[in-house]
Amino acid sequence: MMRRHGFTLIELLVVVSIIALLIAILLPSLDRARESARRVQCGSHLRQLGAMCVVYSIDHHGQLPPAYRSGSAFTTYWLRNNADSHVNLGVFIESPYTIAPELFYCPSQQIEDRSVLRLNGPNNPWSGPTLRSSFPTRMLIKDGVPMTNNKYIDWKLADYETRVIYSDFVGVDGYTGGGVIDGMIIAPHQREGFNRLFGDGSVRWSGYGPLTSLINDTAATALQQVAFYEEMDRLP
Repeated sequence: MMRRHGFTLIELLVVVSIIALLIAILLPSLDRARESARRVQCGSHLRQLGAMCVVYSIDHHGQLPPAYRSGSAFTTYWLRNNADSHVNLGVFIESPYTIAPELFYCPSQQIEDRSVLRLNGPNNPWSGPTLRSSFPTRMLIKDGVPMTNNKYIDWKLADYETRVIYSDFVGVDGYTGGGVIDGMIIAPHQREGFNRLFGDGSVRWSGYGPLTSLINDTAATALQQVAFYEEMDRLP
């Protein structure tokens, strides 16, 4: 009768090494698949917000929600600038437009614990007196002058059918300072690109262009933000 032998230590080490190698090969593919799913979900959120923009414009003589920024030019992401005032896409928080909180946020930001542009992220509680979104309003320009600190600008949906009105593009990456205290502002989608909502309701994904690829942890000027959006209009 033949005796059965177990695995030798060397054989076990070989098996473990093969399993570790397979995991190392497969993990990046799984990460890419997850990010691809987040990208699609982010676009879906923007598309639903675009539908609400159409409803809002019908109710307000063709206007889009009032644009607002604070001190830095990239801060058109505010939904609520104080306890009693909703701005930008934040008007959809109020009746009769009330929609789910998740729609104001890019799923790619939700996986970043440090991101202040995620739902209930650092210094960004949904019920707080101030509130940020993952989807900034376009940096507007009128008569050659960009919108300024605390300034509202009327803008009509019909004028932006072929231009970006909202996006998950922020204009900085790794920014801290100002009102950003505990967390930071992080570019979405592992900095591979961004989703854009156009005035005609379409949502398109794009990689970074020559200008938008230059973002870093330093706040861009208002004119630079304007240039970013003008490039985003042209990107495929």
